[in-house]
Amino acid sequence: MMAFGTQAIALDGAKYGAIAGTIATWSISSILALIEAGMGLPIGSFYSIIGIALGMDNVISASYIGFGLHILTGTIMGALVGSAIVRLVSLSLFRGILAGMVAGILIWLIVFLPITAFLVQPSMVQIVTLLALTTNFSISTSEINQFIQTAALTSVLFHLVWGALFGFIISSVFRIKSYRNASWKEKLESYMANKDQQNTSIKFKVLGFGMLAGLLASACISALILVVEKTIDIPVGTFYLVLVSSLTQSHVESVNMIVAGLLLHLFTGTIIGAIISIPFATRDSKILSIMHKYAPIYGLLCGLVVWAFLFVPVTFWVIIPLLGNLDQDQFIVQQTPVGTASSITVGELLSINDKILIGALVFNMFYGLVTSIIVKSMTGKLVSQPNTIKEVSM
Repeated sequence: MMAFGTQAIALDGAKYGAIAGTIATWSISSILALIEAGMGLPIGSFYSIIGIALGMDNVISASYIGFGLHILTGTIMGALVGSAIVRLVSLSLFRGILAGMVAGILIWLIVFLPITAFLVQPSMVQIVTLLALTTNFSISTSEINQFIQTAALTSVLFHLVWGALFGFIISSVFRIKSYRNASWKEKLESYMANKDQQNTSIKFKVLGFGMLAGLLASACISALILVVEKTIDIPVGTFYLVLVSSLTQSHVESVNMIVAGLLLHLFTGTIIGAIISIPFATRDSKILSIMHKYAPIYGLLCGLVVWAFLFVPVTFWVIIPLLGNLDQDQFIVQQTPVGTASSITVGELLSINDKILIGALVFNMFYGLVTSIIVKSMTGKLVSQPNTIKEVSM
């Protein structure tokens, strides 16, 4: 009965989450239409861009496809989030809204930004051409870029609003159902009292600590990268510009590319932080004792592994081939209102590749060290609680 009750509650979370996600996404679509009208763009331009980027060759059809996919994605995300945060949204309206806003930010990082950077931006020429040929509205690449840049920046607010609406709706539905259905409320209380659910909650909490630690450590490394670039007179943001250019096969130099690279770096660091935290989520007292005792060493080793199995392959298999195909005398320039601040040629950048690799090793090990120390400090209180660990008999 307990297992059945648990599955029923999670299923209800997914069902009501899908409804809340659909309503919240439709509301955001209305706000998008108002922004398009305010910018002088045809209504549905955002969805046309998504549809064209996916391969549609008709603006009207692309608009409908983009809108449908937007609603579908919001519904699926709502179902997933709803089933995951039942315990939070059923306790209080405030926690439901807060959990929804956190989910909105995660969706922005995991879904929206990668689609913008790796799907929309590379299709810019095709988007502008089709919009010009099939509509009476004249729009330039710079105007489309401006619209996408505005959407990327304001989408943070959009996803926060989506999350707040989603959390309010699903929490309200749960509260109403618990008031009207005594047997369902009893199942919900049993679900929340389930020790297995509590243990799962603790594990997810540790993984959340790992994501936060990875994000903070990545932010520190990003700041160091920018400082080092400034110190050695390389245009600030070159690392992120080259990274995104390599992944998208785009040779356009812009602040958007640098921002996309920075966000990709922070996102990757966040995911790696969660992976690093996995051993800290165990309930085995001996493993926990070892992890907390040797956390700094563990972090340094994790940084070494990240460097060897992520940074080095990306450098030699993605970045260097791109730079090798470019004109070696081509300049990467950092412009300021008063003129050129710094510049470097592609050939000069390739010539210091060995130094970059060594520096990256130090940075990655520092990242692992900071991440592991933060996770250790944040999980210390959990380890001290008797019900979070179990003794393993030999």
